[in-house]
Amino acid sequence: MVQPPLTKTVGVCCGLAAFAIALMVGLSAGNPVEVILSRSLIALFVCYLIGMTLGAMFDRLAAELGAANERENPTPVMDETSATGMPTKADAAQIETAAQASAA
Repeated sequence: MVQPPLTKTVGVCCGLAAFAIALMVGLSAGNPVEVILSRSLIALFVCYLIGMTLGAMFDRLAAELGAANERENPTPVMDETSATGMPTKADAAQIETAAQASAA
C-alpha cells in the first residue's frame, strides 16, 4: 500500500480542524448561521493552504533524510551464488569501491 504524500494529508487535517474549531466558536458566540458558515469556510481554506505548505516542507525533509540515509548506509548487493544470503567479499569490495567513488 502506497502512503499518500504528507502535503495533502497535513493540508486536509489542518483545514478540517480549523473548520470544526470555527464552527464551535461561532456557535458558542451565538453568531447567525450565515456568519458561522462563511467564517468557517474561510478558516478551512486558509488553514488548508497553510497545511499544504507545511506538508510540502515535511515531504521534502523526508526525501532529503531518506536520500542522506541511503548515501550513508547503501544497500548491499546480494550475489545470487551466496547461499547464506549475506554479501560476499566481492560484494563488499564493490560497495567499498562505489563508496570511494562517490566520496571523490
